[in-house]
Amino acid sequence: MALAFSERFCLEAAMNKFHELTVGLSDVGARTILTKVVRLNCLFYVKENLGWYLMHGVINPKAAQGVDLDF
Repeated sequence: MALAFSERFCLEAAMNKFHELTVGLSDVGARTILTKVVRLNCLFYVKENLGWYLMHGVINPKAAQGVDLDF
C-alpha cells in the first residue's frame, strides 16, 4: 500500500511539473519528448499493476491485451 501511495505521489508531482513546464514552452520538440516520457511512465505503472486493474474491473481483458511495453 505504501508503494502505491508513493507511486501516485511521484506521478502526480511529475504531472504537475509537466504542466508547469509546458505552459510556456515554445519548443515543440521538447514538449513532444516530455509528453512521451510522462506517458511511458504512466504505461509502465499500468503494466506493472495490470493484474490488480483486471481483478477490480478497472481495465477489461481486451484493453489489457493492448497494454504491451517492450523496453
